[in-house]
Amino acid sequence: MALAISLHQTIAEWVDALVAHVSVQLRRGVEKKGEAVLAVSGGSTPQPIFTALAQQPLPWQDITITLVDERWVNPSDAASNELLVRDYLLCNWAEKANFVPLKTDHLQPVDAVPAVHTRLAALPSPFDVVMLGMGVDGHTASFFRHSEEYARAVALEGNAHCCGITLPAGIHARMTLTLPTILRAHQIVFHLTGEKKWQLLHDALSGKGDELPVSRVIHQTQTPVSVYHCVRMA
Repeated sequence: MALAISLHQTIAEWVDALVAHVSVQLRRGVEKKGEAVLAVSGGSTPQPIFTALAQQPLPWQDITITLVDERWVNPSDAASNELLVRDYLLCNWAEKANFVPLKTDHLQPVDAVPAVHTRLAALPSPFDVVMLGMGVDGHTASFFRHSEEYARAVALEGNAHCCGITLPAGIHARMTLTLPTILRAHQIVFHLTGEKKWQLLHDALSGKGDELPVSRVIHQTQTPVSVYHCVRMA
């Protein structure tokens, strides 16, 4: 497995490098197959990336965007990753892209798994790019070690594209792509900022953090991984 790490001192440099990389992968996918799929993560970190990516003159009409994971909230809720994507990515040039959300009307994400699996199965596979973040606890996607469904979400056996995630009271339940779905992508791209996340990544790379969910992506041998890290938080 090829692992490439790109370090940047400023947010502007970090965004430019990451967006250039993702743009090349998406354009290549459209040129080769006539279409491409980009799966993105939420949170505050990718906002400037989305803004810059939306301004790229790519063949967006041939590109589908979906989510890596989603909090089980109304799409108009401030915590919704769908809202983030609609506000920052599905605009400018990228407003022509097709968007496939993960949220349904089901009360709980575990009940929505068959419906969301069907949505994802209809997309061109494998995805061209999966963009991942990482939490300060070492989780990526919605792979939380303390969730009931963690083992199911990261199991390499099985054909499920997604998994509902139940979390402790007061924390939003979620829908996440499964680890096999992520690893089937042509390219995995991490966007990280700050010293703490750099230390976590270093622990994962060195083997000190083998128990961290992110290690399951970093140490796999199936899919190329590019890590873009900015020392500064803003």
